[in-house]
Amino acid sequence: MTGADRLAAAALAAFLTGCATLPERDLREDLVSLHASERAFALAAGTRGMRAAFLEFLSAEGLIFRPGPVNGRAWFEFQPDRPGLLVWVPVVVEVADAGDLGYTTGPWTFRKDPSSERPDSTGVYVSVWRREPPGLWRVIADIGMPMDLRRPPDPPWSAPAFPMPHAYRVLEDRSREEALVSLTEAEESLALTAKAGGPALAFKTHAAPRIRLHRASGPAVGSAAAALAAGAPGERWTWTVRDAAVSASGDLGWTHGAWQAVCEGAEPSVGAFLRVWRRPPGGTWAVVLDLAVPDPPTPPKETAE
Repeated sequence: MTGADRLAAAALAAFLTGCATLPERDLREDLVSLHASERAFALAAGTRGMRAAFLEFLSAEGLIFRPGPVNGRAWFEFQPDRPGLLVWVPVVVEVADAGDLGYTTGPWTFRKDPSSERPDSTGVYVSVWRREPPGLWRVIADIGMPMDLRRPPDPPWSAPAFPMPHAYRVLEDRSREEALVSLTEAEESLALTAKAGGPALAFKTHAAPRIRLHRASGPAVGSAAAALAAGAPGERWTWTVRDAAVSASGDLGWTHGAWQAVCEGAEPSVGAFLRVWRRPPGGTWAVVLDLAVPDPPTPPKETAE
């Protein structure tokens, strides 16, 4: 064996360390199947109502935010169906290399009267999907926030024109735990940077180039725009992560938790967040999507007469 052969063998061995298999799959098929599930979900909401649609497409462990995270199926089981028409369209569809985890995001509109031409409210949503036996996509987390969408909407997602075959890793349990630990460390680094230098610096240093950041003030796309929209001048953000998960290939992960924003001279703002991270092979985690929805204001206390 030549020196080059030894180096190639060593590189392959290192790549396979902690991996159960090295198969090949068509990423395009995974994207198309997730998009089809998303569209079926939206169609069910429009034809059979929101309650029936969520009960069908939520995972048994799926979370919805009301405003904090609750089990979605348990919540909808005891809720009457809400009249009106909720419509949403995905503009981003992404999946992990292993095809077991993905997310979608886009605008939504709600009409109390389905025949009305003008929506009563608009906003954005984020859904995290997990592929469950026997291969069906189910929503593991769904969060949305009202937002005035005055700018022209992004075009709906369209499938890649050609197949996208690629090899990918399936991490063994120990390596997947290590990937989860590295994701939580990335969250800690984001929080420490925000505490020391503010949210703008945090997202400037930890965001992917095409991050989508959603705040009540509006959406921001791209790391530069996200840094500007991450928080008001002088504002300090802190996060508490409640849960995190990673894909079987260790390249896609998501977290959720609570946030607090403090600005001198004003009452703190609080709410829930959902964040999606990406990690290239041999690289570091970067935020690709971040949605922070504020809690509704506390109703005033009634005074005794």
